[in-house]
Amino acid sequence: MKEKEAYKKLQKKYKLPNLKDLMREFGIKVEDHELLLHRLVERMKDFLFEKAKTLESIIFVRSSSEPSQLYETKMLENKEEVFELYKNLQSLGWKGERIKTLVNEKEMASYINEVFNVWTKNLKEKFLNVCKTFEEKWKDAKLRESSELMYHG
Repeated sequence: MKEKEAYKKLQKKYKLPNLKDLMREFGIKVEDHELLLHRLVERMKDFLFEKAKTLESIIFVRSSSEPSQLYETKMLENKEEVFELYKNLQSLGWKGERIKTLVNEKEMASYINEVFNVWTKNLKEKFLNVCKTFEEKWKDAKLRESSELMYHG
């Protein structure tokens, strides 16, 4: 309970998002009231980098890529849009890395607000659209010969 009480004080001070919303969106578990903001920034940063890594494997294919990545690259019609999403995720992730290193309460609170708002109002929908595209395209995927899937730079 100390954690939730500590967050309530920080929430009021910095106008942070609702803790339940953060927990739902970013899979955050609140365990240490002493390092609460630090843990939130760490989890949000990791969350963004995980999403970016998912996209990275289909944007930047190479000869050693997994077959699924080669298929998905061929399925991708809007590579530039997906790359823009990837850039936004990477940029916010690296900002989190910087903020976490600064260990400044005000900066951490600002980052939490920014990421929550950008994710819930923009990036989440774009990421879900990419997922939906692959979900639908995989239903119609046909087995291809290895030579058809090979990446030729």
